[in-house]
Amino acid sequence: MGLFNLDEDIDKENKILSEHNPYDWVECNVTLPKMQLVTESANAWEKGIALGILGPVGLVLTSGVNQRYECVSYNSYIKIAEKGVVILQGCDDGSDLRLPWEFIVRASYVKENDRPLLKITLLKNQTIKLNFQFFWSGNNKIHYCRGFARLINEKACGINPEDEGW
Repeated sequence: MGLFNLDEDIDKENKILSEHNPYDWVECNVTLPKMQLVTESANAWEKGIALGILGPVGLVLTSGVNQRYECVSYNSYIKIAEKGVVILQGCDDGSDLRLPWEFIVRASYVKENDRPLLKITLLKNQTIKLNFQFFWSGNNKIHYCRGFARLINEKACGINPEDEGW
């Protein structure tokens, strides 16, 4: 997987891409750039333990609500279409999220928390991350992400905001 084995890597990518056709629906976990508010509180079991151990102070400590923002993530399907990339039911109203080639700056393979991901960078530095969970071998997932990114980059024609008007 070095500089001198590029043809060998591309052959592996093409073999894996032929087994899991990116031009047909492929199962994945999608993480969108938009954020959602998540609220959670202690359940009855945790409150009971806290009350038993710490008394009324424990009940007070577990009575609050925790709030945090996290990216929207869900299981879906993706495919490469003639006019861009389509994510099945990727919009809030349940319609498909369509990313035209003009909105895609680039796609790349990244490793995040020891998970190989496909990262699609859109205009205004928004990113969509895809995890292909159906691969058992990490090596196959890496080659699939790289091959998928290569296919997207061949057609992507978006311009980075910092590249405009130079």
